Amino acid sequence: MKKRGQYFILEAFVGLVILGLALTFLFYVYQDPKYPELNTKYLEASDVAVLFDTQISEISSGLCSYDGDLVNNSNITNIEYTFIEQMGEFYYRNQTKNCSFCLDLAYECVLDFASMKGIDSYSFELNIDNTTLYNQTVFLNQSEANLLIPIHFVVFGLQDNQDYWGPYQGEIKIWR
Repeated sequence: MKKRGQYFILEAFVGLVILGLALTFLFYVYQDPKYPELNTKYLEASDVAVLFDTQISEISSGLCSYDGDLVNNSNITNIEYTFIEQMGEFYYRNQTKNCSFCLDLAYECVLDFASMKGIDSYSFELNIDNTTLYNQTVFLNQSEANLLIPIHFVVFGLQDNQDYWGPYQGEIKIWR
């Protein structure tokens, strides 16, 4: 009789082990796929947008600096503007003052500013009122990117303390 009890306990134990293995296998197979962890490089891309709040008077070198060529030849008249506000003024002058080279100035300023700040390794695009002022693609196009960070803003200002311009809707898209 004793052997019969041992047999049933052993059989129950083997059955529980088999049931446990089967459930573990089922949970493992039907588990949601794990998404890859975000690389911190992606999150650093949002820091690029902070650089666009830099005032022209705080930029020490380059084309759009407070002592740069565009200030000296009066293409930039207010060095207290932020970088984005200056891009907005270039857009305004292109749209209303028939400044045919103002969008080129905006492009050159962003290109110079990006290389000076070391953010030229990021893919980003600057748009004001659906007009692209700058578009740089590094490695991937927007449609192929794993992460796209859009930053929306409104820009307005006063040109030569006379002409009010804006408000314009702007957007910076950063992807990697």
